[in-house]
Amino acid sequence: PDPGIREAAIEALAQLKVREAIPHLIRALEDGHASVRGGAALALAALDAREAKPALERLLKEPTLDGVRAAAALCLLGSGSGVPLLLNTDGYAWVYRPYLNALRAPASWRRLKEGRLSRPLSGTRQEVLESLSREIGLPITLAEADPDLRRSGLHIDHRQGRVSWMDALEETVRGGLYDIVLEDAHIRLVPIRDASRLWKEWWRRQRD
Repeated sequence: PDPGIREAAIEALAQLKVREAIPHLIRALEDGHASVRGGAALALAALDAREAKPALERLLKEPTLDGVRAAAALCLLGSGSGVPLLLNTDGYAWVYRPYLNALRAPASWRRLKEGRLSRPLSGTRQEVLESLSREIGLPITLAEADPDLRRSGLHIDHRQGRVSWMDALEETVRGGLYDIVLEDAHIRLVPIRDASRLWKEWWRRQRD
């Protein structure tokens, strides 16, 4: 089948929590298309397929789409094997850098991934962030004031409860200049110019 069809089928298996598909998804990590390999990596993480870690680690050789997605999947599975790839590559890596939070603050990560947006949110990005903060029950702080957040508008559809709090937060800062950094009692939006240093320092402490 077309790679797009295979990728859509893989995503559906993950959404439906079909754990019987795990052996097939591990084999899909060797597919000829990077998008299919990357989709299989994230699907295995969604299914908590810890037996897939060795196969995922084999994709970490290059900073390609599938390599970066495998690094993100390993974070979700509790492994730091892919952290260097997410920290030290450009391109796709910054999109998946929030997945480092699954290692840094696992309880907060689960809370934001499992919580669901209860209603659509509209307004400036600042207003949407304030609404998200109230719904999540955690303060969202910025390292510095950003007037652009008060000027640009945004609408997030809750899709009848299918959008997670983390998805909504990522949508709010998408295209901006922030990394999402989760703490136990609050959420930080850190300018990208500072976030790389923050993440690298965190990882250095983890290895000490």
